[in-house]
Amino acid sequence: MPHSSLNIKTVSVEDEIIGGTIVHRDRIRLGMILASVSIKEEHRNHGAYNIIKSSLPFFRTVAIRDVEALIPKDKTNERIGFPGSLELDYWTKSILERIGFEDNSRLHYNRINVDEIQETSREVHFDNTTDIEKAKSLIWDFGKTAGLTNSHIWTSFNFAIGQKWLKSVTIKEKMKLVFGFYTIGKIGIVNFAMFEDEYFMNGLATKAIAEIAREARISQLILPLT
Repeated sequence: MPHSSLNIKTVSVEDEIIGGTIVHRDRIRLGMILASVSIKEEHRNHGAYNIIKSSLPFFRTVAIRDVEALIPKDKTNERIGFPGSLELDYWTKSILERIGFEDNSRLHYNRINVDEIQETSREVHFDNTTDIEKAKSLIWDFGKTAGLTNSHIWTSFNFAIGQKWLKSVTIKEKMKLVFGFYTIGKIGIVNFAMFEDEYFMNGLATKAIAEIAREARISQLILPLT
């Protein structure tokens, strides 16, 4: 996976694996994210703190300036799970606060019925191949405007490249839209989407994603990061 790396760590007690973590290093932002935490419920009270903390760097280095984690706002949120979503289980929130994590920004989760998105007679032409450098530039520009300059976006971008999930639209040599898209059964997941303001204002960004969804014959779109 370009510009990134995953570190998977498991912990065992008497030869039984009781849990583990996945940490992603974002070489673009020089950051890290805690991408996944899985610990058996009976070991969470006494073992989760040490398992999570031992997976993280103890101090900043020239290669790592921050560590991020995505937590749902309450227990009722449906979670897709890694790698479809980088959102952790709600129970990790109190433990991460004990370790020293603080609220930084709020993101939104959307679930859309594809049939409710109005079709358009204007055909959207997707790029045969996505220009990675143009996609990076669009992400940087959009991220600065929207405040989405976090490692979760870049991780989703790298996943999309590695799994060939990346979709884009370029008009007159200027990229207008780039997003990561894949399907699980009848559900389509857009794990990130970046676009030019004018493209969004015309409603074409949503319609372009919906067009991909219809071609894939899915019924629902999920956007974990918006």
